[in-house]
Amino acid sequence: MTRLFGKTAIGVSLALCAFVVPGKAVTISLTTSGGAGTFAASGAVTVGTPFNLNTLSGILYTAISVGGDAVSADNGNFTLTDCGAITANCSNAGGATLQRTNSTTLQLWGAITGSSAMSNLNSGCNLLFTFNNSGGWQGTADTSTHANVFLNNATSLGESSLLLSDLSLFAGTLPSNLLAGSTIGATGSTSTGSFTANSEQITFSLTNTPEPFSFFLMGSGLLAVVLFARKKTQARA
Repeated sequence: MTRLFGKTAIGVSLALCAFVVPGKAVTISLTTSGGAGTFAASGAVTVGTPFNLNTLSGILYTAISVGGDAVSADNGNFTLTDCGAITANCSNAGGATLQRTNSTTLQLWGAITGSSAMSNLNSGCNLLFTFNNSGGWQGTADTSTHANVFLNNATSLGESSLLLSDLSLFAGTLPSNLLAGSTIGATGSTSTGSFTANSEQITFSLTNTPEPFSFFLMGSGLLAVVLFARKKTQARA
């Protein structure tokens, strides 16, 4: 009887453990149909020398593209809109806006329309993504009138729980998957260190870490029961 129970429990444990397989990464791309918003250093900057980002406000994003999701309806190009009213977070009526909340944190606020798959986010003021850089954000002027803020060196990335639900994802993202092309380009003047955005692009991947991780724990527990039962049987023999 004990042997039968042992074999059954082991089989169930291994079967449950087999569920613990990372899901396919979902690629997210944020773009704009027309630049807007500003960023600045604390003063004059030198061409080719990185500067610390002192301010950033109202950076506009008008489209979100989703690819690689296991649910085909979740993939496609959708529209990013404002929160329905101009607020401290949604400062641009033309779409979702990226704001600097402190020296290490950028947040994208808005709504997503054009798809029933994004039904949880099609209205209201939603915090869609939070980008963190523990060392602070930096930019570089490549000419006396043009500069870029680089977003590919984020140290962590948070997502709306509603967005994860819409995309059938259980957990977060790997910040290393932010791609090198994630930048905010702008024109302005190095003499003042102030720039107005004219191009915005962010691309990253969300990696599905399955809830069945709990199955692994369950399987491990069953395996422990089996080993205990065997040890007890051997002790009686």
